[in-house]
Amino acid sequence: MAANIIAIASVIPKINEKFPSDDTLFLQFASCDLDADGLLKPLIGGEAELIKNESTEQKYKYVAKIEVPKGFGEIGAAIVELKDDSPEKFIDTVVVANPTSHNTITFSCTSWVQ
Repeated sequence: MAANIIAIASVIPKINEKFPSDDTLFLQFASCDLDADGLLKPLIGGEAELIKNESTEQKYKYVAKIEVPKGFGEIGAAIVELKDDSPEKFIDTVVVANPTSHNTITFSCTSWVQ
């Protein structure tokens, strides 16, 4: 049975930078485990939408709901991609939460993404 997770990316804007209300990021996640053939499992991911009412001038929050297939294993890496026309963004953290088990994983990115 698949599980659903919630992924929250925190983005620190440049001084006086405002993000459009319909802004999105694409979040992908890699498994720590290999498949039965010893190869990397396919990435899972989804589009994260800007949540204006949970964002401040110091930090913007993007949220995605992602389905994790049975047998995917533990999440071992987070990948953040921007839309083609999006300016660079400073990604502070990506938090992955499983509402069913109440487990969370925090990836400290502290990196610019172009």
